[in-house]
Amino acid sequence: VCYDTLAEAYQDVRQAIDGLRITSDGVGLDGWLRQAVTEFQENSGLVVHICEPIEDANLPAEIHAQLIRIVQEALNNIRRHARSQQAWVSCREIDGDLILEVRDDGVGFDLDDIPGPSQHGLKGMRERSELMGADFQIISRPAEGAVVSVRLPLGVIGDKL
Repeated sequence: VCYDTLAEAYQDVRQAIDGLRITSDGVGLDGWLRQAVTEFQENSGLVVHICEPIEDANLPAEIHAQLIRIVQEALNNIRRHARSQQAWVSCREIDGDLILEVRDDGVGFDLDDIPGPSQHGLKGMRERSELMGADFQIISRPAEGAVVSVRLPLGVIGDKL
């Protein structure tokens, strides 16, 4: 049990450090997502599919960074808790909104059953979403996996920076 806890802590630290290395370098949101997913797969061994790549919505780097941090936290939660075989990340534009989703095929959970200390990641994702003016939603049912969803109205981006 101690070894497993240490191994998980090591994995968390390693992914946090790798996550800080992600750079914009003019690759756009799709490039950032691919970079984050690739690094996550290399560190975790979990298969992650990127669905529906989007054309760059001409978003500021600050918005890219917030979206990527949400994806990283959602993927880390999947690795730690979901007992998932695979995950999916999608980002698409619908009716003037950018929709980012991270989905898994894991065990799912009841939001009311999450202990306080385990809620930090969910709280952080919600706060990042609110900073951008986005709606944040988690849909999960035991034995059915979970979906983290961020809906960012593209028209409010300039107001939030």
